[in-house]
Amino acid sequence: MHNPNQKRGTQMLRKQLLILCLLVLGITLAACEGVTITFDDTADGAPETAVQQAVGLAAAPAVPVTFTNFVWQWSELAESNPASQSVVPDPANYTLTFQDDGSLVVKADCNNGTGSYTRAVDSDSLSIELGAMTAAFCGEASLDNQFMQLLSTVNAYTLSNGRLSLFTSADAEMRFTSGGPSPLAQEVGLMPSQISLDTQGLPYSWQASLVPGTPYDASLPPGPTGIPGHMVISFGVVNPNDAQPNDPVMLIIPAAAYEQQWLDNDNETVSRTMEAIFGYTVALPAPAPTSSMPVLPVEATTGVNDVATQVARAGATAFSATKNGYRFVGRFAQDANPITSDGLPLRYIYQGFTNDADYLVAFFYPVTTDALPTNADVDADWNEALSQDGGAQAFLDQQIADLNALSPSDWQPDLDTLDAVVQSLQISGMPSNAVIGQSWQLSADTGTDAAIVNSDQYTISYRENGTFNYTTDCNNGSGVYIVNGLAGVTGPIAMNAQASTLMACPPDSAHDLFVGTLAAAQDFKVRPGVDKALELVRPAGGGSLVFTPAGPVEEIVPPPDTATATPLPELPTATPAPPTATPAPSEPYGIITAPRGVNIRSGPGTVYPVVDSAEFGDVIAIVGRSADRLWWASPSRISPTGLGWVSADYVNAFNVSNVPVLPAPPVPPTATPVPTATPQPTAVPTATSVPSISFTADSTVITQGSCTTLRWSVENVQAVWVYPAGQPYNQYPVPGNGTQQVCPQTTTTYEMRVQLTDGSVQFRQVTVQVNPQNPLANSNWSVARFGGFGVPLPGTSLTASFGGTGTFNANGGCNSYGGTYTINGNNIQIGPLAGTQIACGDDIDQQEALYVTSLQAASRYELRDGGTFLVLFDAGGVELLSFNRQP
Repeated sequence: MHNPNQKRGTQMLRKQLLILCLLVLGITLAACEGVTITFDDTADGAPETAVQQAVGLAAAPAVPVTFTNFVWQWSELAESNPASQSVVPDPANYTLTFQDDGSLVVKADCNNGTGSYTRAVDSDSLSIELGAMTAAFCGEASLDNQFMQLLSTVNAYTLSNGRLSLFTSADAEMRFTSGGPSPLAQEVGLMPSQISLDTQGLPYSWQASLVPGTPYDASLPPGPTGIPGHMVISFGVVNPNDAQPNDPVMLIIPAAAYEQQWLDNDNETVSRTMEAIFGYTVALPAPAPTSSMPVLPVEATTGVNDVATQVARAGATAFSATKNGYRFVGRFAQDANPITSDGLPLRYIYQGFTNDADYLVAFFYPVTTDALPTNADVDADWNEALSQDGGAQAFLDQQIADLNALSPSDWQPDLDTLDAVVQSLQISGMPSNAVIGQSWQLSADTGTDAAIVNSDQYTISYRENGTFNYTTDCNNGSGVYIVNGLAGVTGPIAMNAQASTLMACPPDSAHDLFVGTLAAAQDFKVRPGVDKALELVRPAGGGSLVFTPAGPVEEIVPPPDTATATPLPELPTATPAPPTATPAPSEPYGIITAPRGVNIRSGPGTVYPVVDSAEFGDVIAIVGRSADRLWWASPSRISPTGLGWVSADYVNAFNVSNVPVLPAPPVPPTATPVPTATPQPTAVPTATSVPSISFTADSTVITQGSCTTLRWSVENVQAVWVYPAGQPYNQYPVPGNGTQQVCPQTTTTYEMRVQLTDGSVQFRQVTVQVNPQNPLANSNWSVARFGGFGVPLPGTSLTASFGGTGTFNANGGCNSYGGTYTINGNNIQIGPLAGTQIACGDDIDQQEALYVTSLQAASRYELRDGGTFLVLFDAGGVELLSFNRQP
């Protein structure tokens, strides 16, 4: 049966997905509108969506059966002299596995061995040479001797429809069926056929191969080696064994297996280096290091990294298999040497992880530049530097600085070309990021010293269709999420909870913390290796929730069952607002982000009158900004100036780098002028001028819901910015002397960045501690409207009372209800509620059901009009109920 409430929910979900897409992915409006979500009206209402375009999970790969890396089982023998055909009784006892490096693994009944093979590239010729084999007696009925004899006479092969035939010199045909991927392929977890790469016109062809691992060995200098089975992409050679030490190569190494191999030998080198590589994928140091860059595998790093230049992100596309890595030009040396064209070779080096965080990706490519001197050019200066204390390092530092000044095109090959090679790496079946398609179990909270009780009862599962499900110790729920398209193992994420059960949680429950983090988290990180973990990062240094993998998502968990709930009445709908014109993708525009909408004023400041308003999610054209960058200007037919001004705090703006600064109109005479934040010129300092810097707050401890004023004063400086710590400072320029009212909901540190006249930078910080309060204690309310537009039935009065000790009572117009409520900042939870069961008539019964359901669905509240008007919202920001305060 069609559910009208489902239609309204679907419309809201579409709007929320669009807003999430614009805010998080940062792509154009037109592109986001192409990300659609549709629902059917079946009983389970499971969503089918094309939001994969944004969250990007690749389809499971259909790996073709190939000559190498599969176990071939001997199933039949066809002979022509005399003509006969026989079936092998136990095919799994007679197998061949052809490795990419030309080696062969043989199982002949009870015997095992190795060998090698040679296969022509342009024909079907094949020769097999058996190596060492065990020589056990397998019984009179065994075919082991016949099997090995036939293999030694093979001269050709065919591979068709997943079946392999080997032809012998005696005109016999050995027929094989696939027994699945080889043990090496299963160990690595990838097949060469899954790899695609574009060499961007470089003078090499490429070949992907699986390479067996080498055991840990600490017996030879310069140090331990060892690596598990892995994928090698060779350039210019087919067999990876033919590659020379300085040839280009790309390696894809199972991260956890690599780390575990070294930990099993009590060596943490790979663990520490992998941790450092991951740290650099999250945030490159500034300034960039000039040596000691973390690089794996160990076999590629003979010596010490004494030169690192051109350190940068390699970049990515939405289809790249590795998105968050870094690259640099460097070398590894065992002693001090100048950087020359005929000395130790320089290499382009890339380090990163695949999008699923399961593999380390390393790319090495020799590079040079015409700016490099020869040894003869620098011999004299180098010898002079060696004679001075610290002279050799100073010489190298200057060379590195000179190389850093080059552009990518000054190198051969162009560094941008090598970046493009990395960006082109694709692996079929590789998800676009590390969270999608996975379930995660809570393990810790880095924002508190307190342990989470029963952390194993808190999980979250990210599904392929852009939805997620979560469980806490007492409730479960669902919602939608979007991950930035260029995020692999780390990047922006937005989550919006949609539905939840409403059981009362025990006092030590982390339910509110968990759900609050889902709403607040702006970034994620998935740490690779043995201790693979997901972090959902809270803003402004609030710590992270840390999760461990709980396996792939296997099935859709339906939302909380509402099939038996009392049908909700059809509420009157508001008159729809006229559609907002959609700006062209390249034009400046903004998205309103204020949950309850925002005022549009006739000028850039609250001193100007309100002329209009915009709702959450509305799209506005942007034609200018205020001088202080705090207001955006948009065309308005209502404003007397033809422009409406919207606070930039409530707008996410796009394509606005070139919008002009527009002058503010005259302040209306009835308004009280207030100082604007227009930048004021600072005095030009004299040679003896000393900078003066002051940064304070009127109150550093406030009650939640209150405000304080930041004050700053500077002299003899170049520029000033004031911003919440952790935010991009360049978006918050301020005049040299000013004030700013702030109303943080949680304890927040504000930072002032001051650039001095010599170009150096100093910082000052003020922390505002926010103590929670309960503004609803001992208050009484009557319902004004449902959902922003419906009013109570005539003759009925719906009331709510919040006690001072967490008790809650309500009347639905006929029946009375009671329960508890909790307040945490602006978050609220009411219920579960129990009540009398008087039959009051269909209309009143339906209204009561809606009222009680809405109360128990409340997740956030706001007090307006001086605390006389209360609004309850659900977890998705949708208005549920509004109340007028009563005595």
